[in-house]
Amino acid sequence: MNPVSVVRRGSIESSASTVRDTSRAEFGAYIKTYRPDHPLARAAAASLRHFAPGIDVTLIPGDGYAHETLLGEQVLHSDDPLLVPLHGYFKKLWCFWGPYRRFLYVDSDVIAVSDLEPLLAHVRGLSEPFFVCSGSPALRDGLRASPPAERDRKYRTRIGDLELLREFDPEYDHEATYPFNSGVFLASRGGVPHALMRSAMERANAMHDARGLPRLGRSREGLFMGDQGLINYLVYKCGVDPVLWDGLYEWAGRDTALLRAASGGRLFVHWAGVARPSLLNRRGDFGRLWARFYTAHHKERGSTHALVAEVCRQAAREGVHALRRTVRRGLGR
Repeated sequence: MNPVSVVRRGSIESSASTVRDTSRAEFGAYIKTYRPDHPLARAAAASLRHFAPGIDVTLIPGDGYAHETLLGEQVLHSDDPLLVPLHGYFKKLWCFWGPYRRFLYVDSDVIAVSDLEPLLAHVRGLSEPFFVCSGSPALRDGLRASPPAERDRKYRTRIGDLELLREFDPEYDHEATYPFNSGVFLASRGGVPHALMRSAMERANAMHDARGLPRLGRSREGLFMGDQGLINYLVYKCGVDPVLWDGLYEWAGRDTALLRAASGGRLFVHWAGVARPSLLNRRGDFGRLWARFYTAHHKERGSTHALVAEVCRQAAREGVHALRRTVRRGLGR
């Protein structure tokens, strides 16, 4: 059984003939998305093709999505009994068993902002298995030199509950590597063994069940801080020393002046934990760049009519949110 397949781009009329085996594809990019993030995925895909012309892009869709294409892009499907239960945040781990031998993964709230060829050329020369993430030896060494309480706080907010992690796996040395962000990374297919993934998920869910915690999926509560903590753990257990790429991405939470000053050399920008961009919220240099990629994707896919509908939906949602905020202020909440 080939557990993972990619459904290629194509018209609805010809969709039945759009499936082909891409298990030997050498390199491509995955974008994890779900319905509320579809506008973000559009901009992410367009930005990747702009800064890496010819790159193959595949969407990892939301839970239960069964259609053959999404937003005019090819999608990843699986009937692997290990992968199907991975839902919510954790569905992004499908990328480790997808069709690309080497791949770039980005969250929907990420866009490329400069030429990706130096990064991709470096990755093409790495021996497998490998894992490339944002960070630097200086950041790693600085974290190690921090006072214990501060160091624990930073690890806790990046990978999960340290006490539960020690109970879960006493051999896990979470300080051995830099606690990387899982919104942007590059890796090789099969770098995480099936058996390791299955064991980690089963034991983690058993621990959560015993403590009345939600199972791994859409919650960041408990053992791992969402998928990020689990991926940090799996990479460590695989014995892979992550390649820290300094300046891989810039956080969109900085103000515009800092963004403008820091953008030199950055390859991506990530709206992690801050208000996501939209056509009605495109503040700052990168917000405006996001809007250009978003509209470019609609033009690429011939869906300008959908653009008008999406803008109307965004305006309605933001109007409802604004009304709720006004009511809460009036009630003193």
